[in-house]
This record gives sequence, structure tokens and C-alpha cells, in this order.
Amino acid sequence: MTTDSRHPNTYWSVIIGSGVASQRSPAADGSWTTVDRSLDGAVEDVIAIESLLANLSKTVKLDIKSLKGSRATSRSIAGAPIHPRPAEEAAIWPTFNNVCEALIRIIQRGNPGDGVYIHFSGHGTRRHDDGAVALALYDQACGTSYLSGTILRKAIHSMVEKGLLVTLVLDCCFSGSVLRGAHGLENAKTRFIEYDPECDIHQDDRLFHSLGSSSRPGELRDAALILDRLLDPRGYTIFTACGPHETAYDIRFQDGICRGAFSYFWTKSLATFRQRRARCTHQSLHQHIHACFRSYFHQQTPMLFGNKNHHLFEPTAAVNEVGAVASLISVYREKQSGRLILEAGQAHGVHHGDEYALSPYQAEPGLTAPATTAKVIAAHSLTSELELTSRGAGTQTIVITPGTPWEADLLTSLSPQKIPIHAAPNIMNFLAIDSPPLYLDLSSTEPPLFLLTAAPGTSTAFTITPTNTTSLSTAAATSISTTATTLIPTLDHLTRFKFFERLDNRTPSPAFEYSFSLDVADLTPGPDGVYEVSHGSDFVLHMTNRSVDGSPLYVALFMLSPAWEVRNLVDDAEGGDSTIVVEACGTKGMELPLEMTVPSPRGGGLKVNVTEDVIKVFVLARPAGFPAVVLGPLVIDGDRGDDRGGQQDDGLERVLGVLEGQHGERGDDRGKGWWCCRSFSVRTLRGGGESASVG
Repeated sequence: MTTDSRHPNTYWSVIIGSGVASQRSPAADGSWTTVDRSLDGAVEDVIAIESLLANLSKTVKLDIKSLKGSRATSRSIAGAPIHPRPAEEAAIWPTFNNVCEALIRIIQRGNPGDGVYIHFSGHGTRRHDDGAVALALYDQACGTSYLSGTILRKAIHSMVEKGLLVTLVLDCCFSGSVLRGAHGLENAKTRFIEYDPECDIHQDDRLFHSLGSSSRPGELRDAALILDRLLDPRGYTIFTACGPHETAYDIRFQDGICRGAFSYFWTKSLATFRQRRARCTHQSLHQHIHACFRSYFHQQTPMLFGNKNHHLFEPTAAVNEVGAVASLISVYREKQSGRLILEAGQAHGVHHGDEYALSPYQAEPGLTAPATTAKVIAAHSLTSELELTSRGAGTQTIVITPGTPWEADLLTSLSPQKIPIHAAPNIMNFLAIDSPPLYLDLSSTEPPLFLLTAAPGTSTAFTITPTNTTSLSTAAATSISTTATTLIPTLDHLTRFKFFERLDNRTPSPAFEYSFSLDVADLTPGPDGVYEVSHGSDFVLHMTNRSVDGSPLYVALFMLSPAWEVRNLVDDAEGGDSTIVVEACGTKGMELPLEMTVPSPRGGGLKVNVTEDVIKVFVLARPAGFPAVVLGPLVIDGDRGDDRGGQQDDGLERVLGVLEGQHGERGDDRGKGWWCCRSFSVRTLRGGGESASVG
């Protein structure tokens, strides 16, 4: 293989296609029969990935290990069925030993900076008693054996400790509910197999301890690794074929080839990035795959957990640029209905009549991407329908076909929730520009949230004064000085912040609101409605999912700070996707502890002992993805504010990023009310700070 000098590191690849599987099933007479649960698509997935990697090997140094097993002709002895066997030679069977040997080889030979790509295509399973998850592999004696989530995570943890950059792809599912059927899909098989304790023969979680893993006390010691722990990556990234309680499918396409739906769109999307010579980050790849699913196949919602900014198959590329990859609003055309769908809806502040500029997703560098415009003709809860208002310039005609993702940028917002600002008459000319801030309203009859005045004796210095001091904090109510150069960007930032702060579902479904409770644990708000905590202590939210049908709920957490920033707290925690899954569990509930701190000033600024933040909680009926930083701290004349970090993001039109609505058991996304918000004001006091309640 040739090696590109720009990428001297090795990319280790382990591709597993576990297509041979059997399951014991009780017969009416009390005996057991063997049911063949083999998947035709698993090995086809491996073949397609091998072909893709062969092309990549021209520019990337690859080390590829493929393990696969496709079903051979079934045989029987004296009329009794036996376990199906792979058609391939035993050396490449997807067995427990072969998989572990491939992982150990990477741990022993890999060097810091190397990349690791592990792709599993097959069945997932979950124990009934404790929810432990595992991957189903082939076993010559039992037919099926399991690679537990605990062992897999320990192997990956050993790689991360050596400085390897790991990407794990799981084209399977872990929900037993999928056995209810394929929801009317033809030629579809589910990628879940019922747990059988007789097949759980590999429980030695010490397997990778001898390879130098030095886990923290209590870390990775669970004999039973439940799904939310597996999907909480520390130093690695996971792509999953579907949400934790969805179904992953094996699909037979019109050409007769059977593939895993996720693996099919995975290879298709990677090939598209290579053809267009576009940088392939985890996030951009996920968004492309997601748009493909929405165009053709609503039954699965692909998920991304962990580092979104790593460049796949570019080991030396920057991987810790938090917030460096902007979240886009995807646009796609549904194949069956022909509707043009915007992946943002009422939950994002989208309103009927809003106008967007559309362009092809990840256009080839150096080329001018064709563009068109579209208006919102229907805004639903999590998505909206668009209608093209232009089809290109001159003789060029724009056609948006199913399976071709586009991206959208908001041009004009008609939302009635724009932010009213009162400006003195002598400075209105500074605001008469072609592209004013999207959420600025200078003509509203509502009480203004900001007053804009010119500094005495000058026409180039301005003061912006908040008027509503109770919606966020007294710290953020101080006046802001700006110049003619920074006036418009500052107004744009402030109005985007207030738009997000006021974002709410004004017509939530009563049934959905009844399905959960969300309270603050062990704290009572003061007379001003603000909770007080000490610096470094936890502000704990307690949530209970009371869903009657047992459906999970999804929670996203944001912090609005006095620096006029909006942060995604789940993404800041370095683990999991941008939402937390809350299982239906009666009255037990789930605690969400948030450590509160008073930030230290930057640049020699004055030390503060009190700060006020707002914790904004989104509760959703469907999985959702959110940008790492919705809005960075306000930057004026180079002042970066406090040291909690943050990065400017130019798109609150991307607020809540790519809320991944789907057509599922709770009905079409065109239904209303299946999301809501709760906000909690929190005052944090450092030692020596005094309570500053607002009366």
C-alpha cells in the first residue's frame, strides 16, 4: 500500500460481518428447536466496506482485518436441525476468539496518533434481568456466542490509553421490542436476537487488563454494561444504526443484494465525500447519513455519540476543535411523498413563510455550488415542509432528488417571537442595512427588551441597555457599549440569545406533559424564583418518565450564562450524544447532577463571587441531535469574557441543530406538542459571596 506523507499514521480497521446466527426456541412439547436467524446482509456489508477501503488505501496507510461468516447450505442429522455454519474458512469466522485477537493485535502494535475503525454488522442482544448489552458472534458449539459490552469497552479503553483515535460503528440494535415485526416493511429482517444464557459463555472481563489498561476506580468494572454506559464514550466515537429503542434492519434492494440499511448508507456517504474531495468529519458524515435515511427509510434514526470533530481516515487531523464543525440544517426530499423537508420545526422557532437559501451539502472545493431559495409552507413540531421559490440562475435548473442532502441557511424569519428593541431616532440610519439581524424587531408595539442609544457627544459609540432584568440574571442586565463597527454583530448576538431564551412550546400536548415530571432535588427557590448553590456544588434535577406505554424520553440540557452564551451541557460532558435517554421506570426516576461554578475572569478582570445562569431543559418524545455550542460568549473589541470557554457560532437558525424527528409509533411529525421546555434560574456563590436576590 502507498502512504501519503501527510498521513504517516496507520489506520487499523476491523470489519466484522456476523451473518450466521441461530437461536433456541421452545417447542409446544417442552423441547427446544433451533431457529436460523442468519442475516444475508452482514457479509455483503463487509464486502462493500472492503471495496471502499481498497480505494482509500491509495492515500491512507491501512491495516485491514475482515472477519465474516455467511450462511452455508443447512444440514440436518436424523431429521434434527443443527446450527448453521459459515461458508468461509475458519480463520476469518466472526468468533469471540478471532475478534478478540484482532483487537489485541491493535492494542499491541498501534502507536499514538493511529486511527482505529471497528465496524460490526450483525445482531445485537440484551439481557432481560439487568439490560446488559452484547454483540452476537458465531460459535461452532453453540451456534451463537456473545461479545459483551464490558469486554468491548475495555478493549477500546486500552486503545484510547495508548493514544489511538477510535471510531466504532454498530449496525445492529439492542431493543427486544423489535421482534414485534418489521412494521410492514417487505424484505426486511431485524438486527436483534433474543438473549440466551446458554450462549453467554465468555464472561472473563479480565481479558484486556494485562494489556496496560489502567481504568479509574469504579470505571469499566461492571460485569453487566448497560446500553447507556456503552454509548457514553470517553475518548472514542460511536455510530449506531438507530436510536436505543429503535429497530435496525437488513434490507433486500431491487438489485437483489441484501445489506444492512445503516451500512449501506454509511458506504454510500463515505464514497460521496471521497468523490467530492470533502473533509469527512464524524459530524458531517452523520448528517449526510441521516439525510439519506430520512429520504428513503424513516424507520431508523442513526445516532452519533462522542467526538464529532474527528476527521475519519485522517488520523493526524485535529480532533479536539470543540465547536469547530458547525451544525447544519439539513434538507432532503422524501422519495414516497415527494415533499421537500427542512429538519427544523416549531421547536427551532421556524415559522410559516420563513425563507431559506439552499445549497448542495459538502459541495466540491473550488466549485461554485448551485443555490436556490425556498419558503416554509408548513411548520410542524420538529420538521417543516418547503416549497422552492427559485430554481437557479440563468439557464441552470436546480433539481433536488431523494437521497441527495442539501443544507439550508435562514434568510428571512417571520417568527412573531422576534426581539423588540427601541432605538433612538438619530441612530436608525445605522440599522438600515440590507441584511439586518434575523431576530431584530424595531417596529414592535411590545415593550422593548433592549434600548439602543448613542453615547453623548458622538455618533459612532452606542449603548445597548437590557430592560428585562428578570428573565435571565442581574449580571447580564448591565449595559453594553459598542461602536459603529460592532453594533450590528452585537445586536445580532443579543437577539439570537434572547430568541433562544424565550423559545418554548406554547401549545404542548397535555398527554405528553403528563408523561414526565421534572423537579429540583433538595432545593427550594428564593422569593425571586432563583435557586442558590455554592461554588463547586451540584444543582440536581430529578426526572421521572411516567410514560404509560413504556416509551423512553429524550432530554437536552443547555446553560445560558451572563456572558450571553448558550452551551450544550451534555456535549460539554464529553460523552454520549446531545440528548440523555430517560427510561420509563415507574416512580424511581433519574438524577441529572450539574456542577455549578463561578467563572474566573480573563485578562486580569475583576474577580466575581456571584454569577447567575439559566438551565434550559428540552424534553422530547424522539431522539435529537444538538450543536456543541449554540451561541458563544458575546465578543466586543476582543474581550472574550470568562474562562469557561466557548466559541462563536454564526447560526441560531441552526438552534437545536438537527432535531431528528421520525415517523414512529407516536405518529407523524406533523402532530403537535411532543416537546416542551423547562427553565431554572441558578445563582452560584463563591466563598464570601452574598446572596443578591431580586425582590
